[in-house]
Amino acid sequence: MSPEQIAEIRAAARHQDWHDVRHRLAEFARSFDGAPAEPLTPELRLAEADAMRGQGDLAAASAAYERLADGGHGRWSARAIHGLGACHLEVGSHERAAQLAQMAMDQSPDDHGLMERGRILFARAGARTDLPAATSYLQNALSRSVTPGSARAHGRLVLGDMFLLAGAHGRALREIRLARADARALDAPRTLADALRLEAEMYVRLGDQAKIGAAMRELVHAENLYRGIGDQGICALLLCRGNAHRALGQNRMAERELMRASVLASGAQNQIIHAHALLALADLARVSGDPDPEKLRRASAIYRRISHERGIHYCHLLLGLGAASAGRPEVAAQAFASVAAHADATPQIFTDADRRLVSEAAAGSLDSRPIAFAFLI
Repeated sequence: MSPEQIAEIRAAARHQDWHDVRHRLAEFARSFDGAPAEPLTPELRLAEADAMRGQGDLAAASAAYERLADGGHGRWSARAIHGLGACHLEVGSHERAAQLAQMAMDQSPDDHGLMERGRILFARAGARTDLPAATSYLQNALSRSVTPGSARAHGRLVLGDMFLLAGAHGRALREIRLARADARALDAPRTLADALRLEAEMYVRLGDQAKIGAAMRELVHAENLYRGIGDQGICALLLCRGNAHRALGQNRMAERELMRASVLASGAQNQIIHAHALLALADLARVSGDPDPEKLRRASAIYRRISHERGIHYCHLLLGLGAASAGRPEVAAQAFASVAAHADATPQIFTDADRRLVSEAAAGSLDSRPIAFAFLI
């Protein structure tokens, strides 16, 4: 492969254009026309694995990362370990993701870009079990950042998401918009699309219908960005748009988008988005007066399989609401008490907003109101 071809693939990877990376590598492979292909360098093998992960082919990406991680290729092996950790996080294995993030950083402490990405992955994994500690860790990591670029923009986005979950909406919006500005300046389309989507999600959670409407127009741009680079973020975008339609009372459109998110996420092996979409569909059915226990059961099964505490919490909440609507107040009261006790006992996971939601459910104020579920990206 010529230096010019390598430079083009590097540029495509840097700009998060997974379509272009895989297209150029496939063209290179075809150029041998049946002859033994020139082996790819570790750098290009890593770019190919990153593109596979970006496009949602997690099984192939994980296998590619594992081969590269075992090859003794210095910083490329360390970066492959990080990529493998990111794959684990995508399927809900947050403990293993944190271990691999730390392993990658330990193996290549002089690679500043990897250190930054490793800290972000470590924080994302840790937020599943201790949100305040993960937020503090990431704030400290970003304050020591020495590597400008898309990694720092992504870090700001993740920090904004953590602030959003904690209810610090002003700080969340500041970080999201800084991430968006950085992503535009760096020509990082995936990070820009994520920022546009996360701001829309914030307005959905706040129930700000005027801003939801404006944000929906930005989601069209985000969708074009995801599709342009072939990124699996399209699953999360469809979920976001479905939840936005739920918040606006546009139930038919909400069902269509949530079903698309569910099917696409299932096919892409993205268990978390699949479960979130099923949960939202179950809540939509509840509000519409036509409960769908099967969707709730399937969502609960996924959450339990990956020990996703927030998902399990919401499933129990919907079970309580279902019991109340079915005229079983004692069962509902028991369910709400259990959910509230669990939230009170684990403040490192659940926030004041989560506890208020349980109180509203027990008081009957959610009987005809959709729930704005709050999850980390």
